[in-house]
Amino acid sequence: MQKLKTQALTRLNVGINSRMVKELYGGPISACAVDLIEVSIADSGVLKQDGIDKQRLEQFATLSNAFSVHGPFIQDYYGNSVNWGIKSEHNFEIMDRVFQIADYLGAECVVLHGDKVETDHQDAYLNVVDNFKRLSKMASDYSLTILLENVHRQKTVDRIGVLPQEVLSVIQAVNAENLKFCFDIGHGNLTASEHGFDILEFVRVLSPYLYHMHIHDNMGIPESVDERFGDQHMPLGFGKIEYQRIFQSVAGLGVKNMVLELRKRDGRAAAEKSINILRSLQGRRN
Repeated sequence: MQKLKTQALTRLNVGINSRMVKELYGGPISACAVDLIEVSIADSGVLKQDGIDKQRLEQFATLSNAFSVHGPFIQDYYGNSVNWGIKSEHNFEIMDRVFQIADYLGAECVVLHGDKVETDHQDAYLNVVDNFKRLSKMASDYSLTILLENVHRQKTVDRIGVLPQEVLSVIQAVNAENLKFCFDIGHGNLTASEHGFDILEFVRVLSPYLYHMHIHDNMGIPESVDERFGDQHMPLGFGKIEYQRIFQSVAGLGVKNMVLELRKRDGRAAAEKSINILRSLQGRRN
């Protein structure tokens, strides 16, 4: 395990994805082990095709944790797939419900992907900018912050927001106070490996906008090279991400949340070790 030597982030919230929470989905981690739970619209069941599942939403609301919300994207198990690379009123109808969910839970932020290029990259980029301008205005009605997450290239699928310079370009073009950056270190590791640059380029380029982080590990081998690898969402220390360097580089930047995105199959012990690594950044451990 990498030894961390960095200043304490006493205001940092340590979080985990909702599927890992025992009280919600029988996951390996109790809600009380973390400060924040990130509600995934794609697989939580809170939002279904016929609207908000109020019973499921209340199960979240009974917990004392803070919340963030991961908005829908291309892959969605409940029929709420969105792609901000195209123009579609249906996308905004879905997002209005997402913002209602976030508001009800008292969440401060909603994470979104730029996502898929259907035909032309430049057209998709311009659509993402226009869509995020509208989204930021919608979100401001709920006092919510929108977070644009860096994504990774999936086999031959082109996407908006893979490279740090493009994420920065979208944020600056939208020019909204409530649009910030979510740094996914797993996606960043795959992108840096594929394109041959240092993962800390994401921090260097986007540090003024960095608000929220997604934390998980991988081997740094894109699925276009070997389908057995790619976006593995492993616990910290299971892959090759130099998370110590990353955490040191963001220590003075006021990151508000670090959210583990893990899978149940890796079990409780590995998840708890990852939580403790993040707790050490706060100057404490469970």
